[in-house]
Amino acid sequence: MIQIHQDNRTNLSKLEAMLQDDPSKHLYRLDRSAFTDEQLFELELKYIFEGNWVYLAHESQIPKVNDYLTVYIGRQPVVITRSKDGKLSALANNLHAPGRDPVPLQEGQQVELYLPVPRLDL
Repeated sequence: MIQIHQDNRTNLSKLEAMLQDDPSKHLYRLDRSAFTDEQLFELELKYIFEGNWVYLAHESQIPKVNDYLTVYIGRQPVVITRSKDGKLSALANNLHAPGRDPVPLQEGQQVELYLPVPRLDL
């Protein structure tokens, strides 16, 4: 079960009110409002997507050298690439440069992906 801190007690009560859990009758229901509730969504992002390992893709989706795939973990865009040595890497797809967007949300094959690193003038 997700550990909800004391400051989120109100959210926990709200969540419990949405759930009908009766093992003796084999009855398990979740109120449909749980699927559109913004507070519950924020809790899911915090405790599931931002705090745990999350499945991104199967290696068969990036089969060849220089293949890439873009996905989301919650709200965070991620790009997964297969390098020249066949290894998979995942990077946050949020590096912006003037006039350039992050890697487009798609899949494909590219010899080089433009992932700008901000220049620091010291």
